[in-house]
Amino acid sequence: MNNKAIIGLISSIVLFLGLFLPLQHNPFTGTQNYFTFSGLDGALILVCSISAFVFAISKKTKFLIIPGGISTIILFVFYVSWQSRFSIASDLMKGDTYVLNQFSGLLYGFYFMFISSLILTIIGFISLRDKKQG
Repeated sequence: MNNKAIIGLISSIVLFLGLFLPLQHNPFTGTQNYFTFSGLDGALILVCSISAFVFAISKKTKFLIIPGGISTIILFVFYVSWQSRFSIASDLMKGDTYVLNQFSGLLYGFYFMFISSLILTIIGFISLRDKKQG
């Protein structure tokens, strides 16, 4: 197994585990992970992580660009949407700093998923470049 396949394998596992790590905490619903918080997006990222695992095991690292790119786009859109909603909520609660301090923002589960999806995409691009040069 080459280095790109090993890194792809590790990144797909981290992407899978990131679905179930804490995503956010608020006083109303407690701590939530991405899989339960996002619905269809979580299922799509689950499929992407499993397909990336299969591509990495079969040493077809050029195809990692597909699940990596899809999950990166999904997570980027989620981040922009979440920041927008959080900004609106904080504007509505300007006077109530106690309630605002209870919201923790995005937790480490999101960042694990986003970084691993970026790594999968980069490995796919590198593999495509190596196939064209070699």
